Amino acid sequence: MNERMVDLVYDTLNLLFGTGITGKLAEIMLKLLDVLSKLLTYNSGSKIPPVLAGSLQLFGVVAVGFITISFFWSLISQASRGIVTFEMVAGSLIQLCIMMFIILNMPQIISLIIQFSKALYTQLDPTLSKSIFGLTGGKQIGLNLTRDDLNQFEGRFAFIDYIKPAIISIVFMLLSLIAQLMGILFCVSNAIMVVVHAILMPLGVCTCASGSNKDFGMRIIKRFIGLSLTMPIYAIGLQVAPMINYALVKDQISGNQITKDNWKEVFEFGNVPMLLVSQFSVIGITAACGAAAKELFM
Repeated sequence: MNERMVDLVYDTLNLLFGTGITGKLAEIMLKLLDVLSKLLTYNSGSKIPPVLAGSLQLFGVVAVGFITISFFWSLISQASRGIVTFEMVAGSLIQLCIMMFIILNMPQIISLIIQFSKALYTQLDPTLSKSIFGLTGGKQIGLNLTRDDLNQFEGRFAFIDYIKPAIISIVFMLLSLIAQLMGILFCVSNAIMVVVHAILMPLGVCTCASGSNKDFGMRIIKRFIGLSLTMPIYAIGLQVAPMINYALVKDQISGNQITKDNWKEVFEFGNVPMLLVSQFSVIGITAACGAAAKELFM
């Protein structure tokens, strides 16, 4: 029983001041980017990515058919009004060739965008490297103790001193689990939307050739780029979150390290609300960064 209480308290301290939610979300984001990279990255052994083969072929054929029909319809319409010129035909033909080239090379284009997103994320991920912005340097409370440091039971009823930390730890764990699930939901839903918009990209390109539907096509393209770059922007949020957490809890804990001498301060009832806020602030900051990405590109 005593060991279980120690494990519970230590895991809570590690969640709050170790890698915590920031580390867990960063790990999940990297896994999702790996999945997207495998799904959407161009394979030199095939013309299109494996999972999107059928979908991209279908929408690619539709897109090619659409721009071809639009090209000839435009020529026929202009010829019927007697306004066909060599320059007009040449311009329309060049536009048709450009659109065809983009659609036929869509898998490679999608692959480049996803690979760029992954490379950018690895530069910003706080669990993989130091931030290029230097946002996390020294601005967080560290965890400087082991499980053995917590195992200080002396006497028959010494475990009573651990009841309050254990109860508060259970509350922290449950609420942190909710926060993690919210963060995972953000990340997974974003990844799904990336795949959906990747499939729609050929339609977005072909409708750009149509004057009446140009805005629709540009919206699909911009949304795909924005969604693809949301993960790296999430990483910026994960870099900023420790600074916010530090500002929230620095006055609640003596010193910049959690040690065997001050760890019980964490579980004082007056400190609990602020520490809980610091955990949910990670999700709030991450969501705000995602919203900023969508606002920027969409």
